[in-house]
Amino acid sequence: SPLPTEIYTISSGRASKDFGLEPTVAGFFHSGLRRNTIVVRRATGVKSPEIMMHEYVHFLVRSHGNTNYPMWFQEGFAEYLSTAVIESGVVTIGNMSEHRAETFKFLSWVRMSRIVGREGGESWGPKRNAMFYAESWGLVHFLMNRNVPGAPFSQQLQRYVALMDAGTGSVEAFEEAFAISMHDLDKEVRRYLGGNRIPGLRFELDAVLTNFEPEVSVLTREQISLALGQYGLMTESLDKAEHWFTIAAGDERYEARAAAGLGDVQKFRGNHDEALPHFERALQLAPNDPYCQLDAAEYWHDRAESTDDEAQQAEFLGNAREHYLADWKLDASLPETYAMYGKSFLVDGSDFDKAI
Repeated sequence: SPLPTEIYTISSGRASKDFGLEPTVAGFFHSGLRRNTIVVRRATGVKSPEIMMHEYVHFLVRSHGNTNYPMWFQEGFAEYLSTAVIESGVVTIGNMSEHRAETFKFLSWVRMSRIVGREGGESWGPKRNAMFYAESWGLVHFLMNRNVPGAPFSQQLQRYVALMDAGTGSVEAFEEAFAISMHDLDKEVRRYLGGNRIPGLRFELDAVLTNFEPEVSVLTREQISLALGQYGLMTESLDKAEHWFTIAAGDERYEARAAAGLGDVQKFRGNHDEALPHFERALQLAPNDPYCQLDAAEYWHDRAESTDDEAQQAEFLGNAREHYLADWKLDASLPETYAMYGKSFLVDGSDFDKAI
């Protein structure tokens, strides 16, 4: 991913509550324009890594190309990769999770025609929904290990997607692309899952991470507080964000971004006058920090969207675009810059071509 992914491991108890984790939630994945955030509860018996990897696979698939994959593949592929493990330098992919094994053991099989034909808007009960995830995993596992001479799984999948894009129904497209009827598919997948051993994929870690040496460092209280402040903004916990940014501002290394964060807190509260000095302070401390320029741009952008006065709106938009361009000149790789700069041309509806 071109975006950084921040992972927060939260202890059980009060800390979980502070981070918005309900008792039944093991964690969540949030994708944004600036960063991805993974929050994992540290608790005995909770398979947090599987859940987080499942969601991260969804993000990676969405981030590579514009193919609209069917629901069974999206969920089945994410399940397939979610149990990846690394032991003694060897990666194993395709293991069955204990949770899904229990699902197959105690719940009733759902016909493959229903699995393949399911669309995102359909509402299923909890038991049938559990089987959907388990059977989608089994279906992807079966198809990826199925030996069809001259027709690898990837080609069959692309053929399937192309047929659906052309208007063919999901079941009919599947039968044509994978050359198997739903009746036979039910029998084959159940036979495959009932075998003595479900084959996984194994390869050496060095094959994909050559000479990889992770950098490990101890974080300071202020550094952690800056990250938690950003987390507070993401979850709209403005009082907590203000508390954390105030701590982060005590270290000159993080003071500029902490000031911008305090400005964001006031901005989201609707206090534009109180927010402005914080953004000015951030730019005074770090004029060459692209994120400080970006936060200032979004402040003026928000003010432009909040006024009906045409003259003021034009002035605020001019300020916003000036900071967007300064940010872009400092770092042209930030997706948020392009998205928000383009959006600035929609405020007054003046230039759809530039926005696009």
